[in-house]
Amino acid sequence: MHQDYEYLFHIFKTGSIKESAELFCVTQPAISTAIKRIEDNFGIKLFNRKVRPFSITEEGRIMYDYLKKIKILEEQMNAELDTMTMRKASSISIATSNYVSKTIIPQLLSPLLSVNPTVQVRIIDRSSIEANSLFLNENIDLLISPILIDSERVSAKPLFSDNYLFCIPNSFLPNDLIDHYDESTYGECFKKRKPKMLDLRLLDNMPFATLEENSYTHQTLMQIIKEARIDPLILHITEQLTTANDLAISGLCATMTSKNLASKSINSGKVTFFRHNSEKMARIYYLMHKNDVYLSPTVELFLALCSKTEIEIER
Repeated sequence: MHQDYEYLFHIFKTGSIKESAELFCVTQPAISTAIKRIEDNFGIKLFNRKVRPFSITEEGRIMYDYLKKIKILEEQMNAELDTMTMRKASSISIATSNYVSKTIIPQLLSPLLSVNPTVQVRIIDRSSIEANSLFLNENIDLLISPILIDSERVSAKPLFSDNYLFCIPNSFLPNDLIDHYDESTYGECFKKRKPKMLDLRLLDNMPFATLEENSYTHQTLMQIIKEARIDPLILHITEQLTTANDLAISGLCATMTSKNLASKSINSGKVTFFRHNSEKMARIYYLMHKNDVYLSPTVELFLALCSKTEIEIER
């Protein structure tokens, strides 16, 4: 991208001419001159300079949107050329949730690293909703998410399925509902007997941990409790399912967690797990890639290996 547009892109991004000047090691007047050249070329104003701090005009917002697209295309072009000329080590980027990065990604990367130990792996760890957005709008190779992107731009295939469970401290339960687990991990417990079915009315006014509002798990939970007409006492809001799971297993609160995640947890002796008869308690995770961008040989290899990898998971 032309240097003037590089200056402009960073001003749009940071909202500061000073920061852009420091980044590119030029003076602020030089940055202002570059902006004026672009404005004069198009006969527009990119910033409203009558207010402090200055704001971006409608024309400026349009240019910023296109500059972001140009930056992504430029990165993709460089990645493809670098791969073809072997100027740098192979790499792969995957957007997904903390739950997947902790429990599933290691299983998927093992076959790839056995073939190519020097591959550079970048994991973008966000909520599922945020991961989907980043995947669509940034230069990220792959997405693993339960939120299927229905678009001709994206190809998707089911990767694995998982189920939610409710985890409730025994101190919140009547004695006849407490399940006493003897095994060292909950996964070993689940292999011997299924969790009991839960009457959701038990959750009414119960201290509860959930994820932030922009998470897939939180939105699923809200649908379930709305249908049941109950009102848990939400006291803890976390960014990651792993944190909510750990809080519940410590006996501090109830939560809705992943069976696979719970299975890997050490038996604390403080909680009982429950199933609920709802299709919303099951979720399928999809492996997705974009159809309109170049896929490097490393990404192609990873996709091929994923189709042959048997993921170990408690269902």
